[in-house]
Amino acid sequence: MAGYNLYKSQDLDPTHSCEELLADLAGRNWGLPDGAQRAQLDVARQVLGNPVRRDMYDKQLGDATVTVSREDVERLASMDLGDNGVLVADGISRDDEPATDDGAAGIFAESKGLITVAAALVIVVIGIMAVLFFGGGW
Repeated sequence: MAGYNLYKSQDLDPTHSCEELLADLAGRNWGLPDGAQRAQLDVARQVLGNPVRRDMYDKQLGDATVTVSREDVERLASMDLGDNGVLVADGISRDDEPATDDGAAGIFAESKGLITVAAALVIVVIGIMAVLFFGGGW
C-alpha cells in the first residue's frame, strides 16, 4: 500500500461503506476556506463516495507495484462516469458493456511508466560505467 492514502489523510475507516464515508465527510468543510483542504475533501467525496471510483482506487492502493500519487487520485475523481456508473474513458458511453479496470490502469499507468523509464536509465548508466571501468579500451 504505497502512495497517497485518502483513508489516512482524511482519518476514515476503509471498512465503511461509501454511504458511511460520505456521512463522515459531510460536515467537515464547515469553516474551511476555499483552498487545498476543501479540495482534498471534495476529492475524497468524489472517489470514496462513488462505488466505481472507490473500487478502482482500492485496487490500485492495494497493488504493491503501484505508487498512487495525489495527482492520480485527483484524475480519478474527475473521471467521467456514464449515467449507469460505467467508466467513460474516451467520451463514448457504453451502456451495454460492463465496467472494466481499463480506466484505472490508464490513470495509474503514468506512474508505472515513469518507474520503468527510471529503471531503464539506471541499467544503461551501470552498463556504461562497467564498460569504462573494466576496460572499454577507449
